[in-house]
Amino acid sequence: TPVIEASKYGYINIVKHLIEKGADVNVKNIEGETALSVTSYDCHPQLFELLISNKANLNEKNNQGSVLLLEAAKMGHKELVKTLIKNGANIDERNSDGDTALLIATQYGQEEMIKLLIE
Repeated sequence: TPVIEASKYGYINIVKHLIEKGADVNVKNIEGETALSVTSYDCHPQLFELLISNKANLNEKNNQGSVLLLEAAKMGHKELVKTLIKNGANIDERNSDGDTALLIATQYGQEEMIKLLIE
């Protein structure tokens, strides 16, 4: 979808325009990804915040049954995890295997993430 493609490449002005024209920020592509899940938090934090402020679902599951918080925990993206939790992501959300962010961070040896999730 246009909003997902624009988000993927960090085109914040295009995303703003699409939202103003009524684009659904929670629409999914064929892989089950949303605009929020394809946005690079490290490269485009303002776009990430724009999507959140426009009611992007922080707990939306992709086709693999996972949510952005779990993927971020797996990869050790502390700032992204902090932002997600601060904005209401469910820290106890489970993927289709029943794993939480804490379990996934442990499985992937993400020590700093484990500390963050326990706080």
